[in-house]
Amino acid sequence: MAPDQNAGNATPTFHEAVFKGSPKALRGLLTGLALGSGVASPYWFHDEADIADPGAPKRARRVVEKLRLVPAAEVRVVVGGGLAALLRRLRRQIAASGVCELDSLRRIKTARAALRYHTYAKRYDDEVQILLRDLPRGVTLEAPTRTVRTDPHAQGVEVYSPAHEFESRGGGVLAGRFDLVIGLRDRLDVHPLIECDQVDIVVD
Repeated sequence: MAPDQNAGNATPTFHEAVFKGSPKALRGLLTGLALGSGVASPYWFHDEADIADPGAPKRARRVVEKLRLVPAAEVRVVVGGGLAALLRRLRRQIAASGVCELDSLRRIKTARAALRYHTYAKRYDDEVQILLRDLPRGVTLEAPTRTVRTDPHAQGVEVYSPAHEFESRGGGVLAGRFDLVIGLRDRLDVHPLIECDQVDIVVD
């Protein structure tokens, strides 16, 4: 299989594609295009990958998606540059096939995912700080916050006590290239002391 146009020295690009049609049929179409063309290009369905709809008000996004207020026929997918080029070139043929219809294809300029953490021991805070410091190239932590409270009188109390010798809270926004942000968001979100939000995308 030939490499995606995102491979090599070129800076990878990602696009949001909005289709009308069945998600199952669309998945088959994308897989068939990639296999048939020999282009190894990734894709992410919004609902499966927890990607926010850039067209909906931020506070309403989760409610809209949970209540399925978005028309069932509308399917949003993020695709790599190679697959985006194929979709753009074959747009008319795809529509004529009756499988689905490509409504829009927009380049993603950047992606963001907010996160928060709360620790009750210095060693756990150190662990979180290392994770947030050693970010992949192409991702930054915007608007970082961190507050630390120490109480020497609480030394030795049980972990579930309201009093703790050490406590830290903080957060920020992961920002950068789409694939790097969503990959890092998914890895950090499984950490028991870190909570991450949906990935927000900014499109052209």
